Amino acid sequence: MASRSAFRLAAIVVGVLFIRVAVARAMPLEPKLQATLLNKIIAYDSTTASSQPAPVRVLVVYQSPNAMVKKLLDAFREVGLDAFAINEADVESEIANARVLYLMPDVNAAALSELSARAGTLSVSGAAGFAEVGQSAVGLGLSQDGRPQIVVNLAQAQREGHRFAPQFLSLTRIVR
Repeated sequence: MASRSAFRLAAIVVGVLFIRVAVARAMPLEPKLQATLLNKIIAYDSTTASSQPAPVRVLVVYQSPNAMVKKLLDAFREVGLDAFAINEADVESEIANARVLYLMPDVNAAALSELSARAGTLSVSGAAGFAEVGQSAVGLGLSQDGRPQIVVNLAQAQREGHRFAPQFLSLTRIVR
C-alpha cells in the first residue's frame, strides 16, 4: 500500500517537472521581458494603441492553470496592463472586453485565433511557434543567436484588423 502511494507521488512530481520544462521551452522569455515587449508591441499597433484609453486589458488564456500564468499576470500588471487569467473555455464570453488575447502554450491556438479575428483582438503568445503557423498575430521567442525575437504573422494580424508601424516591423521577423 505504501509503495503505491510513493509511486503515485513520484509520478505526480515527475509530471509537474515535465510540465514546467515544456512551458519553459515553449516560452523561453522571462515574464518581465514579455511584459515589456508586449507594452511596446501595443504602442506600435495603430489599432490597439488608439482604440480605447489606457489601461489595455489583456486576457491571459490557459487550459491548465500554472505558476507561469501568475508570473505573467504580475509582470503585465507591473507595466500597467490590466491583465486577467481566463480558462480557454470562457474566452468567447469575455473577448469583447479585451484588446489583447495572450495565449499560453497549452491552449487550442487555432480556435482562439479565429475568435481573435472575429473580435478584432490582438493575439499574442510567448510561444513564437503560434505566430509562425498563423495561430497568433505575434509570438515572442529567441532568435538563432539566443536574443529575444518578436515574430509577426502579417496575415493573422490583418485578419484581426491590426496594423503595425513600419519602424516596429523592421525590428521583427515577419511571417506572411
